[in-house]
Parts: sequence; C-alpha cells; structure tokens
Amino acid sequence: DNLSHSFSRLDQIESDLVTFNDRQSKTEYNLKQVTNTVNDTEEKSEKLEKEIMMYKEIIYETKQGLADLEEHLRVQRQFNMITNIRGHLIWKINHYSRKLKDAKESDVPLKSPIFSNKHYGYALRLDVHLNGIGTWKNRNLIACLTVVNGDFDTLLPWPCKLKADIILRDQPDDLNDAVDITKLVITKKRNDRLEYQNQFIHIPHQIVNSGNYIKNDSIIMEVKIQKTYEGVALRASTPKSTTPTII
Repeated sequence: DNLSHSFSRLDQIESDLVTFNDRQSKTEYNLKQVTNTVNDTEEKSEKLEKEIMMYKEIIYETKQGLADLEEHLRVQRQFNMITNIRGHLIWKINHYSRKLKDAKESDVPLKSPIFSNKHYGYALRLDVHLNGIGTWKNRNLIACLTVVNGDFDTLLPWPCKLKADIILRDQPDDLNDAVDITKLVITKKRNDRLEYQNQFIHIPHQIVNSGNYIKNDSIIMEVKIQKTYEGVALRASTPKSTTPTII
C-alpha cells in the first residue's frame, strides 16, 4: 500500500511538473509577447514623438509664414495708399460744401492720401483746414505739408527739409483759361520721432469761391516737391511751436 501510494504520489508530482512547465512556457511566451509589445510600443512612441516634433515645426513655419504674409500685406496696403512716389500729389476733395460746414464746427483738418518724395522716401501728407485756424479762421483755406512717420524712417537721413508748391487747381471748361493758385511752402522735421514746425499757406475764401476753383462741389489740391534737403542742419533757433507760420 505504501508503495502504491508512493507511485501515485510520484505520478501526481510528475503531472504537476508537466503542468508547471506548461505554465512556465506560456508565461515565458506571454512575457516575450509583452516584451515585444513594449518594444513595439516604445518604437511607436519614438516614432510618434518624431511625428509630433515634425508637425510642431510645420505649425511654427505656417504661423511664421502667415505672420510674414500679414506684414507683407500691411506694407503693400500702405504702398497702395501712396498715390505717388515721385513727390507729386493730386488730391480731389469731394463734397466741399458739406466738409466746409463740418470744418466750421470742428478744427479737425482733412488729410490727404500719403505720398512720398521717392521710393522708400519720406512719408508726406497734405493737411487742409477748409475754414482756416486761429486768427485766419472763417476767412481762409489753410494748408500745410507734413512729414509723417513712415516704415523706413530709420533708414533715412535726418533732419530733413522739403521745399514744395501747394496748388489750388482751377477747373475751367477750357484748360487754357486755367489760373491756378500756387504757394511755396517749406516743411521741416528734425528726426524720425519729433514733429517740427510746419509752414502753412492760406488762400482767402473770396478767391476759392471765385472762378472755377470749386466745380461739381469739389476742389483739387496739388503738391509738387521742388527739392529735398536730406541730413542738413536746421537752425537751432527755430521755435518748436504749434503756432503756424502762415504765408
């Protein structure tokens, strides 16, 4: 009986050993599978990280490209606003009667489109007070040429001084009969940040209302830059005053 029990016990042990070996084999197989899965996951993770970095670079390049494009469009829009880059502006002011009425209630000037004396030159603008200013108010049209801030001011020589003709164009049916009103003006600016004193021109309303200066409720102003003095010294005694010099 003892022997039979021993053999039975041995068979049981052998069976358990086989079962254990099977389990070990399956465990090793599963471990190998898990290891392969982990390795595969790590490989995929590294690949995914590389793809993420690539997409980040693409997004950055796209954002930078859009920012550059917006800047180019902004500059292009500014250039499109520049009526002329040869120091010559012709500006038609429509609805003169209404704008003169508005000017009598406000001292805000009309401002022309920006123009320039040359490619990438000084940014210029004609400012017009249809009803005058100060002691000249209610009797005169007052105008001045202003050097405004431009994108390329840091590349330009300062101070600057410009001599220009401001013209009120006559508009007769026969242009041979035209008698334009021309006034010489000098405008100065010390540097790319500091506004300098402007010289104003005046044209009496009595003259504006005569002849054919007003036609179809419109007047035409013209500016011709005669000469630009770049980087010349301006007189230190010239006052920085908001009181206009009117000629």
